[in-house]
Amino acid sequence: MRFDPATEQAVRDLWQRIASTGIKVAGLTGHRPHITLAGYEVDRAERYRATLADFALSVAPFSVKLNHLGVFPDAGVVFLAPTVNQRLLAVHRALAEWFASPGLAPMKHDHLLPDRWVPHCTLVVGPEPAALATVVALCQSIWEPITGTVEGIGTLVPAEMVDRYDFPFAGAAKQ
Repeated sequence: MRFDPATEQAVRDLWQRIASTGIKVAGLTGHRPHITLAGYEVDRAERYRATLADFALSVAPFSVKLNHLGVFPDAGVVFLAPTVNQRLLAVHRALAEWFASPGLAPMKHDHLLPDRWVPHCTLVVGPEPAALATVVALCQSIWEPITGTVEGIGTLVPAEMVDRYDFPFAGAAKQ
């Protein structure tokens, strides 16, 4: 899920600070900051385009606060994590159900399934353990939570690390 421009810029600024230490930050050369919602192993992303566009029409933008720093140690990933609330979980579950249609690929990773999902906005992937510690220490030294809005959804093609499709959320706000 993608953010409003100010939130996106705050994450990009953090990416720049990390990159200034010499650590590679993939987002600076390809994709936009986002909260990873799902992952599918597909040979043609365009096959999912209409389904994702329809899903975006059913979701209203919502507020988010990135106020946690986390690490997936097995993958060497440092990430920002949002405060988990019912709205965030509901959007995730709805997407999983929306894409659980016959003929569509199943979710690629178990940790992205409902009831196992760790919502996250990736900062770095795969540096050496010492570099992971550097990223965590840097983030801690300049730490400020980032508050903003989740405004839409898109697809990121991992092999190319580029955003392929982007759809704004257009549903009515839930009361």
